[in-house]
Amino acid sequence: MELLIHKVKEIKEISDITEVNTLIEKDWILLKIVPNKLKTIYVLGRIEI
Repeated sequence: MELLIHKVKEIKEISDITEVNTLIEKDWILLKIVPNKLKTIYVLGRIEI
């Protein structure tokens, strides 16, 4: 598996899955999913292409 490293310009931690999906459509990538007892936190990064 090939891993492409980009410069991450911005990072957001979001727990709302609809907001996550909206950002992924706008050149954000999912970096990490942090499962929590109360809510799942999605860490997204905006990359420099």
